[in-house]
Amino acid sequence: MKNACLCKTAVFWSALFTFVSNLHLTTEATSFRRQLRGVEVWSDACEILDRSTKFAPECGHVELPITAPNSTYNVTSMPVRQCLVTGVGRSGTTYTSTALTNFGFNMNHDNKLDNCPCPGVHGSVSHVYALHETEACEYPSWSPEIYHRFRRVVHQVRAPLHVVLSRAAQAKFDSTELMRECALHYHVVTKNETMRLAHLALQKWVLQNTFITQIADYTINVESATTISYIRVCNECGLGDIVREVNGMAQKGCPTHGDASLAVAPISHSINRNHTNKTLHFHWDALYQTDQDMTLAAVIVARALGYNIHPPVSIHGLVVRCGFITADGMRKWHCLLDRSQADPIAGLHYRRFLWRDIS
Repeated sequence: MKNACLCKTAVFWSALFTFVSNLHLTTEATSFRRQLRGVEVWSDACEILDRSTKFAPECGHVELPITAPNSTYNVTSMPVRQCLVTGVGRSGTTYTSTALTNFGFNMNHDNKLDNCPCPGVHGSVSHVYALHETEACEYPSWSPEIYHRFRRVVHQVRAPLHVVLSRAAQAKFDSTELMRECALHYHVVTKNETMRLAHLALQKWVLQNTFITQIADYTINVESATTISYIRVCNECGLGDIVREVNGMAQKGCPTHGDASLAVAPISHSINRNHTNKTLHFHWDALYQTDQDMTLAAVIVARALGYNIHPPVSIHGLVVRCGFITADGMRKWHCLLDRSQADPIAGLHYRRFLWRDIS
């Protein structure tokens, strides 16, 4: 009797383990369909994955050998690297690239003058490589072409106001320099010269972050990142079983906390400080006065990503809807704010000085 009970118990735990394992696999297989609170996506999952650089066998993607000739590449057949860490530009990707490089991995950035060939042996840390280049949709001149996909995608996020301010302060950041401009569908940009770049950057923050959430396996918020966070990025990238080189010696797996602390200690947190003009300042109200819908969309997405932002109007019932539309003869990622279920008088009580952003 005792043996029979033990047998039944073993069968029970085996069945439970199988169920949990299958649940985990299902979650992994559908991780690109992650839903942010207040955001709804209308596009087909495989259309999103095909436009991205995420490797998705469930959508018919085939892995080619790294040595395969370029002539054999197409949208579904490419070589595959291990990991991509990506986000909107000015979100700290240079710092993360340097940290992972100091850990001993070949995870380069996207500037061909300093960091390539790209991608690295183990992947890339780049805001450029979230979407694929096409003949009608080229990467910026300073970034090399890549014909690869990535097994894992880590989404790196920075608070919207910080990104918008940093992006808007770049004199070169205009409609011709927008990364993947032809893959992201922008609304009409304000004619106010003071706010033009900020308006572009605001839209870019919403568009690119909502797209990346659909393909990401893990998200890191740079404001709260610590040494442990970058060890977690290493593990989420699937680098734990990879042999890395540190000071000429081969080591396997992600670093210990002590080794990681030594690796990141020399890295400046203002590593790309010279990219921007630090004299430009504005607040949420200036964005709201320029484009109410896109500003509230940014607030909704930011709150869903863990940022503590409170506008002086109700956002209850507002929904950000995103997906591909056909524009200019191409399929472009588009977002709009759906107010159909919102309080119709919410905006009547707007007070410009009551914005609260403690992100």
